[in-house]
Amino acid sequence: MKQTRLLILYLGLILPMTSWADLYIITHTSTPIETINKEELVSIYLLKKTYWNDNLAITPVNLESKSKAHQQFTHQIFKSSARKMDSYWNQMSYKGATPPTTQASEDSVLSFVKRVPGAIAYLSQKPSDTNVKTLLIIASEQTHPIDKQSVLTALTLNVAQFTQWPDHIFNKTEPILNLCVFGDNVVHQSFESMDRKVINNKTVHIINLSRLRKLNRCQLLYISKLKGNQLNSLLTELKQKPILTIGENMEFLKAGGMVALEKINGKIQLTINLAMIKQAELVISSRLLKLAKIVDFPI
Repeated sequence: MKQTRLLILYLGLILPMTSWADLYIITHTSTPIETINKEELVSIYLLKKTYWNDNLAITPVNLESKSKAHQQFTHQIFKSSARKMDSYWNQMSYKGATPPTTQASEDSVLSFVKRVPGAIAYLSQKPSDTNVKTLLIIASEQTHPIDKQSVLTALTLNVAQFTQWPDHIFNKTEPILNLCVFGDNVVHQSFESMDRKVINNKTVHIINLSRLRKLNRCQLLYISKLKGNQLNSLLTELKQKPILTIGENMEFLKAGGMVALEKINGKIQLTINLAMIKQAELVISSRLLKLAKIVDFPI
């Protein structure tokens, strides 16, 4: 029921609101500074500044990428996505640098900073422990609208939750759902936050495509702004394959696409081309079908 309510929410509102908490930059009590600014924080987390002084090394700490606080931190400090920053730290690791250590929870972060001299980290809740000190409070970005593409991205994942694929296409020991994305940088960045999420016991793997090649690895293909002969040719090639195709308008369905998420009168209209779904031997939950407009555009 929770998934159904979430889907209804996104279908009803094109610009839902979200909010962040203040972020508290904390450090070990032995750190020889009392305040820090954003520029210094950037230098530390980009691994450019590695010592507080001649004797005390800096140990930056991250929360896991999926955490809201981590995503807020990367957005407000670096104006970048969590996935892009993770990629940066991985690259720096290959070059011999030591990336920020990662903790699974804010309690773990607090415990780590308390016992490791030189550690610095961020929390979304004001620390009450006097064994750490707060260097900076980063004010939250107040409630702000989510853009249309973020809504379409969230809806795509919800549609996947209500879809059943043939069992034989998944690895039984480690099932991966490859969600392939074809679009511009805005579309690609929007889907990055969905990487490694788990739905129906399958780990979502986002594959951003610059070219429409090697599509047999995809279980779901989101297509943005592809039209005309290119779209027709692509969907003809994918016909009857167990790849759920999602686009953004009725033209997409008429060309042989399966699901359209189209903005109509300020809302997102979910339309499902049931004929194409059945040909691909996919199954859409009846709960989703009740919320959708059903069409049949066989080719």
